Amino acid sequence: MSFILLLLGSLLIRHEEVLILEPGRTAYPLIYPHVVNGTLELDSLDSGYGIQRGVLYLDFPPAETLIVQARYMSLQDSAIVPVRIHDQTTETRFASDSSTRELRELGELRGLRVLRVQTEQTLNVHGSKTFSVSVNDRGVSDVDQGLSVNVSGKLSNVDVEAYLTDEEGTFIPEGTTERIEEFDRIAIGLSQEQWKLNMGDLDLSHPLQGYGVIERRLQGATGKLEFEKFGAAAAFGIDGTKNAHEVLATTDGKQGPYYVGDRNSQQPVIPESERVYLDGVLMESGRDADYVIDYSTGEITFTNYRRIEATSRLEVDYTYAGADYRSDNELAGFSAGPFEAAFYREADSRTHLFHTWSAQQQVILDTLAGGDAIVPGGRWVGENKGSYAIEDGHYLWTGYAAGDYEVSFRKVDAGAGDYVLDSDSGFFRYVGADSGDYSAEILTALPARNEALFLSANETLGALNIAVSAIGSRTTPNLYNRPNTLLGHAHIMQAGIEGQRLALALGHRLQTPQVWIPADGDDAGAADRWNCDSLPTAYNEQNLEVSVIPIDSLNLGVESGHLWTHQHAFRAGLTSSAPFFNLRADWLEHRQRVALDAYPRFGIWTPLAGIGFENFQNTRNTRNVSPMLGLVISPFDKLTLKTQASRRIDQRRDAEWQDTLHYDRVSAGGEWDGERLTSSVNTGIERIACLDTGETWQAFFADIYTAYTHSTRIRLYADLSQQTTQSKTQIVEYVPVEPGTGEYARDPETGEYIPDEHGNYHRVVTTHEGAEPEIQRSANLGTDLNFDLVRFWTAFTYHQSPVSNSILASGRITLFPKETLLNLIVEPSYRNQRFPTWGGMDEALLGWGTELELRSRVHPNYLLRLEGSYDTQEQYRGAQPLRSRQESSAGLSPIIDLWLRIEPLIGFGTLRAAEPLYYPDLEEIVIRKAWAGSDFQKRFGDWKLTAGGLLTQRQPNVPEDDLPYLISRDDPAGLHPGWTAGVTYSPAKGINLKAEYEGNFYPDDRGLENEFELSAGMYF
Repeated sequence: MSFILLLLGSLLIRHEEVLILEPGRTAYPLIYPHVVNGTLELDSLDSGYGIQRGVLYLDFPPAETLIVQARYMSLQDSAIVPVRIHDQTTETRFASDSSTRELRELGELRGLRVLRVQTEQTLNVHGSKTFSVSVNDRGVSDVDQGLSVNVSGKLSNVDVEAYLTDEEGTFIPEGTTERIEEFDRIAIGLSQEQWKLNMGDLDLSHPLQGYGVIERRLQGATGKLEFEKFGAAAAFGIDGTKNAHEVLATTDGKQGPYYVGDRNSQQPVIPESERVYLDGVLMESGRDADYVIDYSTGEITFTNYRRIEATSRLEVDYTYAGADYRSDNELAGFSAGPFEAAFYREADSRTHLFHTWSAQQQVILDTLAGGDAIVPGGRWVGENKGSYAIEDGHYLWTGYAAGDYEVSFRKVDAGAGDYVLDSDSGFFRYVGADSGDYSAEILTALPARNEALFLSANETLGALNIAVSAIGSRTTPNLYNRPNTLLGHAHIMQAGIEGQRLALALGHRLQTPQVWIPADGDDAGAADRWNCDSLPTAYNEQNLEVSVIPIDSLNLGVESGHLWTHQHAFRAGLTSSAPFFNLRADWLEHRQRVALDAYPRFGIWTPLAGIGFENFQNTRNTRNVSPMLGLVISPFDKLTLKTQASRRIDQRRDAEWQDTLHYDRVSAGGEWDGERLTSSVNTGIERIACLDTGETWQAFFADIYTAYTHSTRIRLYADLSQQTTQSKTQIVEYVPVEPGTGEYARDPETGEYIPDEHGNYHRVVTTHEGAEPEIQRSANLGTDLNFDLVRFWTAFTYHQSPVSNSILASGRITLFPKETLLNLIVEPSYRNQRFPTWGGMDEALLGWGTELELRSRVHPNYLLRLEGSYDTQEQYRGAQPLRSRQESSAGLSPIIDLWLRIEPLIGFGTLRAAEPLYYPDLEEIVIRKAWAGSDFQKRFGDWKLTAGGLLTQRQPNVPEDDLPYLISRDDPAGLHPGWTAGVTYSPAKGINLKAEYEGNFYPDDRGLENEFELSAGMYF
C-alpha cells in the first residue's frame, strides 16, 4: 500500500491557476486537462460547476466579469505540452479598452497570479496575437497589432525564456491629454550551463571592474560563453537611447518634484533606467520606499521616509530616448583566469532622423570640430517645388509649390533674428537684419563615435589582493569630420591585505581630460566624499584605508585621500560601527563633518539618538548642527513603531556665529505586515524658520497606506499623502514651425490647436517653479466588495498642488450579482480638475455622470438590456466660462439568441452645449438625437457572419452652418446612416481571421466615408 501511495504521489501534481469568468460564457478549458475527480477547488464562485475532459463547465454564466482562483490535482504527463487553447468558436477574445482595464484592475486588487509548473522537455506557452489593417477613402487609415507571448521551459536540454509583446501600455499624465507609450518588447533567451544567448529587445549589462556597469537598452543580440577558467561575451545592437547625468539643487523641506530628463525627447526618462543618489547613496524607487518618478515628465518626488534638505546632494543618472541619431553598439569581451578584456563601441548613424542635408549644409558640417552646429535653414529643392523664394538676399513666402526653397526657422532672442511670424498668414516674413525673433537656420547635434578598450587583472595571493584596470578611449565628436579624433585613458590600481583583525587597502585612480568611460553611476559616492557636485572628467586620486576589529562586533576604520584636479585637495576620515552605534567623520580643507547614531536594543525597545555636524570654511563660512532623538518599539514580529524628532541649525559667522535657519521635524510612524492587513504610517510636522527674514513656515506631512484583503470577495485599500512641494506652473505654447512639419494646426474659427501630423505648430511645454515651499496632497482609495446581494467596486483619486488639483472618482455597483433573472449595474463618476494653461490663466473642469444598465435573462435565449447615461461638464478659463456640455441618453438593446443572434438597438438622447467664450451669440445649443439599428450574427461551423446597420438623426436648434466646429465635428446635424458587414473564420482552436467593412454617410462636407479592415488573431 505504501508503494502505491508513493507511486501516486509521484504521478500527481498540484496546480493553481487564475480563471477569468466572462458574462455569457460557461466553458473554460484548464491548462492541465487530466484533472483528478474531486480535487478541484474554486474560490468565491456561486454557480455550480462540473469537469469534463479538462474543461470547466458552469451551471450558468456570471452576470459580470469575475476572477477566481482554481486549485486541482492532475496526472503528470511529459508528453503533453501544457499549452492553454482558447476555444474561439464559443467566445471571442476581442474586448473593449474598458473591459480590459477592468480585468487588469480586478486582478491587481486581488493580487492573484498564475502559477505554472514546468516539466522536462516542456515549454509553458500562453499569450495572444492580433493584427489589423484599416483602409478608408483617404488610403490606409490605421495599422494596428497586438502581441503578448510568454514562453519558458526546456527543449533538448536548453533552457528557454522568451517574452514577446507589442501591446502598448499607455497612460495619461495629469493635466494633459498626451499619451505616453512604452516601447515594444521582443526578447528570446536560450541557455545551458556553459552558454547563454539573448536576442531581440534586451538590456545589456556588462561590468567593468572599478568603473561600474555598461547598461544599455538595445535591439540586437548578446551572448556569453563560460568555462572553468575561460569566458567570452559579445553583443551587437541598435540603440535609440542616450545616457545623461544631472546634479539637482535641493531646497529645505521640498520633497518634490525635482525635474530630470531631456525635454526635447519623446521619452524624457526611459522607465526603470534612472539611478538616484542622495548624498552618494543609491535610492530605491517605490511609494513605500524613497521616491516615485513620473517617466512621462521626469518628475521625481521623495516620500516622507527620506528627508530632503538644502545641503542634500542629489544626483541622477538616467537614459532617455534619443532625438537625433540612432547608434550602433558593439561589445566584445574576454576573460581568462584573473585577466579580463573588453572592447565597446557606440557609433551614431550619419543619417539624421529629421533632416536631409543639402550640399551647402554638408560642407559646413564637415568642417566643424564637434558638439552642436548651426547651419543655414534653407535648401534648394527644385523649381516650383518649395514654399519660399530668394529676394534681395532673404527668403520670401510664395505659397505651397510656388517657390524653389524649403526653409526651417529657429526662434532666437528678440532682436537677434531677421524674420517674424506673420499673424495673418501664419508664415514667416522678413523684417530686416536683427529686427525679428526668428532666424533661417537649424540648430542640430552632430553624430559622434566613442570607442573604449578595457583591460584588467585581479589576483588574490593568500591575504594579498591586487587589482589593476585601465581604459583607453577614442572619441570622434563629429563623424562628418572624422580626422577630429580625441584620445584619452584612465587607470585604477588597488592593493589590499586582509587578516583576521586587520585590513589595509591602497587605491590609485587617474583619468585624462578626453577619456570616455561607457560605464554609469560609479562616481556619486566619490563626489560626495570630496564635497563635489560631480567629479571632473580629469583627476588624480589616491586613497588609503585601514580597518581594525579589536573585539568581536566592533569595527574601526581610518581613511585618507588625495585628489588633484586643478589644485591639490586632501581628506581624512574615521568610521566605527557596532551592533548599537555608527560613527562617521571626515575632514577636508574647507569642510569638516561628523555624524554619530546610537541605537541600543533592550528587548522590544530601541532608543535612537544622533547628532550631525558640518562646518564650511570657504567663502560661505557657515556650519550646521543636527541633533536627533527617537524610539523604535517592536512588540511582536509583524508590528514596528517608530517616533523621531530632529532639528537642523544653520549658522553663519560675520563677527560671531549667528543662527540663520532652524529646520525642525517631528515624525511618528509604524508598520504592520500581516496576512490580511498591510499598513504603514509615517506622519509628522516640519517647521522652517528663516531667522534672517523673520519668516516662518510649517506643515504637517503624512504617508498612510492600508490594504485589507479579507478574501477574494472583500478588499479595501487607502493611500494618503501630504508633503512639502514647491509651486510649479506649466506653460503650454504652440510655436510656429515650417509649414507642414508640425504636430498641431490652429482652427481658424475657435482658435483651438488641433493635433495634425502635417500642421504648422509645435507644442512646447515649460515648467516654472515658485520660490516658496507649499503643500501637496494626494489620496487613493479603493474597494472591491462582492456580497450575495450587491457588489461595490470603487476608485477615488485626489491630488492637490499649489497650482493644480484634481478629483477623480468612479464606481461600479451591481445589485443581485448572483442572479440571472435581474441585474442592476450603476457606474457613477465625478471629475474636478484645475490646471494652468497658456496666457497665465488657470482652466477649471468640472464634470460628473452616471451610467445605468438593467439586465434580465427571462429565458436562456433572451437577454433584456436597458441602458441609460447622463454626463455633464463645465469648463472655465479664469473667471470666463469656456464651454459647457450636458448629455443624456436612454436605450434598449436586448439580445435574442435563436437560429440567428439579433441585437437590436433603439435609443434617444439630448446634448446641451454652450461656447460662451467663442460663440457668445449662440447662447445654448440643443441637439436632440435618436438612433435605431440592429446587429446580426450567424455561425456556420468555423465561419461567423456579421452585419449591422444604424440610423442616427441629430436635430439642432440653430442653423447647421452656425454650429461650432468642436460640436459639429462630433455631432453633425441631420440623418447619419451607418452600416457594417463582416466575416470571421476560425480554422482551428485559437486562430481567428476577420474581415469587416464599415460605411458611414455624414451630412456635412465629409460626405460618404468607407473603411475596410482585415485582422487576424491567435490565442494560446
